[in-house]
Amino acid sequence: MSGSFDFTEIYRLEEGLFANRPALESVTDKSWVWRFAKGYTGRANSLQSLDVGDAGDLEARLSQHWARSREYGIRPRFRVTPLASPKIITALENQGFTRESNTLVMAAPVGDDLAGLHAGQGELGAKHKIICTPVRDSQWRRAILELEEVSDQDRSTFLLLLDKLPQQAIGLGIYDKRGAPIGAAYASHVKNIGSVFALIVSRSYRGQGLGRHMMVYVFNWLKLAGIHQVALQVVADNKPAIGLYSSLGFCEMYKYYYLVGE
Repeated sequence: MSGSFDFTEIYRLEEGLFANRPALESVTDKSWVWRFAKGYTGRANSLQSLDVGDAGDLEARLSQHWARSREYGIRPRFRVTPLASPKIITALENQGFTRESNTLVMAAPVGDDLAGLHAGQGELGAKHKIICTPVRDSQWRRAILELEEVSDQDRSTFLLLLDKLPQQAIGLGIYDKRGAPIGAAYASHVKNIGSVFALIVSRSYRGQGLGRHMMVYVFNWLKLAGIHQVALQVVADNKPAIGLYSSLGFCEMYKYYYLVGE
């Protein structure tokens, strides 16, 4: 990766995002973190570095982590952020690792002036209302599983990952008059960084501002909790989502991608 980065800020955001969305298992190796979640999502099933200067004893350390990955039945995968040493990237490319995915990390301040965001906290006119519950609420879990289209194979892992979320995490749900879910998201905050995940609206209800309403709710919830910054991840080619987040004050902080082996 090229460009000028504030490594201290990126480290703080990475640390916050890790804490807000834990994997099922993590192994720390100096500044490297290997994470495992039964293959569900790349971020939770990859090796990453939190210090651009940590590239010592590369071959042995990489070999050890890839052996663990294979033992757990996941492909060797390195998550490349600006905190990854170029030496690691070169070594993996020389080993035939191939590039996959392209994701943005965006962040926004949670300031005192939310006037431009307000849409009536929780209220969506006469038809719909945001319902906020703990992420352990059974109705909300059914909603997020349906809207995220989580496969039967990944269902148990997804629920285990929800159980690992910080205690204060919340689930947001929007339902139609029949009680069917039409929008959902979840959010938490750790280390003065808020995070929002899986913001999704049913295809037939998109373009009606429901996603914006949920984001406004998250901003207000974080403000009441005394949190000053919110971060999220979005696939780089998801233009509608990026447009929404940009309109709410989010700016791109950095990108990441994966180098994947066999």
